[in-house]
Amino acid sequence: MSHVTSVTHKTLVNPGPVCQYTYMEITRTKSTTVPEVIYDGGSSTLGIVLGGAKNKGDMLVYRGVPQDVYNGLIEAESPGGYFNRKIKGVYQQV
Repeated sequence: MSHVTSVTHKTLVNPGPVCQYTYMEITRTKSTTVPEVIYDGGSSTLGIVLGGAKNKGDMLVYRGVPQDVYNGLIEAESPGGYFNRKIKGVYQQV
C-alpha cells in the first residue's frame, strides 16, 4: 500500500528569449507533520510543506538534496521523523 500520491508539475524557470522548464514532483503524504513534499531533481531542491496548527502551509526549502534522500522521505513510515533525522540541519536551507 502506497503512502503517497504524486503529480508532476512543469514550471517556467526563465521567461526570457530561451525558455527553460523544470519538472517538480509534488507528493502528498499521509503525514500531518509533512503533508506535502516538492522535489526538483534537476536542481536537487526539496520543498517541505509543513502541517500542524502553528506552521500549517509554510514551506521550508533545502538545496543539494539527493534523489535517494527524497525517495527515503516519501517512502518513510514517518515522513516527519525522517525529515528531522535526515534532512533538517543536514542540508542547506534557503
